[in-house]
Amino acid sequence: MGRQRTINDQRFWSSPKMSRCTIEDRFALFYLLTCPASNIIGCYAITPRIAAAEVGWDTESQFLPVLRRLAEGGFIKYDADTCFVWVRIWWEHHHPKVAMGPTLCKKTMKQIRAMPTSWTMDYLDDLLTQLHEYRDPKDSKDPGKILIDEFSLGSDRTSDPEPSDRVSTPYQSPIDTSDGNSNDNNTCKSINTTTNSTTSKNETLYFPSKLKEQELLIVKKQLEKITTTEAQDILDEMAAAMNHNKIEKGAIQWLSGVIKNHELGIFKLTSAGKGIKQERTQLHFTEETYINRLPTDNDSNGLRKVSSVIANLSYSKSC
Repeated sequence: MGRQRTINDQRFWSSPKMSRCTIEDRFALFYLLTCPASNIIGCYAITPRIAAAEVGWDTESQFLPVLRRLAEGGFIKYDADTCFVWVRIWWEHHHPKVAMGPTLCKKTMKQIRAMPTSWTMDYLDDLLTQLHEYRDPKDSKDPGKILIDEFSLGSDRTSDPEPSDRVSTPYQSPIDTSDGNSNDNNTCKSINTTTNSTTSKNETLYFPSKLKEQELLIVKKQLEKITTTEAQDILDEMAAAMNHNKIEKGAIQWLSGVIKNHELGIFKLTSAGKGIKQERTQLHFTEETYINRLPTDNDSNGLRKVSSVIANLSYSKSC
């Protein structure tokens, strides 16, 4: 059965960085993001002759020159000696916290150790930066610390590197669990799948991750008397406004104005808010479906593991 790959359409087709790419560049990047050789971390070995055949190109006159051009543009790294490629835009289409989650952590470490050693430190620095960008301050588990401990990065490195100029996308993409032809289904830690049947409304809502802790408490309080569906619409609109820097006088003041409009019956989602809502809904469904298809460690009959790894790029799930 084929593996599922997800491309963030806006970051692939509409980002300023991609605007300087030729059609061949885009096609090659699309291939590298979805090809059979790709793995969890976006750094893997290819066979140029086979890769060229899969896209219908000549190896020497088309495929390799495009790889070199993408490397010069900073989209990838390519090691001609080992034929390893590092897709440097990988985390624009996949969520790093999923790669560091209990189900995939062991495979992630294995794949990092397999890459050319000259890339390892740069790769770890980049991954730590991505993890910090999407870190939920309320999350007691720091996946970056796993990297620091695993690779003995030392006390001079922290899991809180300086934030990059990369803009968060409003959702997460599913990530593949395959490790080449390996059937290793071991996990780093066990997953507690126990749920509480008395889930409160706040526990079903997704809050913009850019909210500070004190702001989050106030937002929850102000949304208490609003239905779950309408409250989530307001939160989707808030996430869109934050992503587009439309909140000038603070999130709480912005929310007060929106709630007044809601009480007057004139609040409506903008097109940006609708986009956030659609992406959140689609990716939530995709993630739940994808994770539920994973086999348990000792399950030879194909029983599925029920777990949740929703950790939206612009949202944090209230717990």
